[in-house]
Amino acid sequence: MKLARIEAAILFENADCLVINKPSNMAVHRGSRNAYGLIDLLQASRAQQSLYLVHRLDKGTSGCLIIAKRRDSM
Repeated sequence: MKLARIEAAILFENADCLVINKPSNMAVHRGSRNAYGLIDLLQASRAQQSLYLVHRLDKGTSGCLIIAKRRDSM
């Protein structure tokens, strides 16, 4: 369910990056209080592809998040 919600929130995607509308109250990455985050869900669905956070948004903040598909795209 969460993965489908995340995939539906992708606003733009090309060979270099994707832009996603991160919902509020979702962590960007896993941490001490979060078992998983948005990047972890995306990475699980795209196992053959490396994904890199270009920037972060606080867990409680919604908004556009850029994720690079190649390190040199950052």
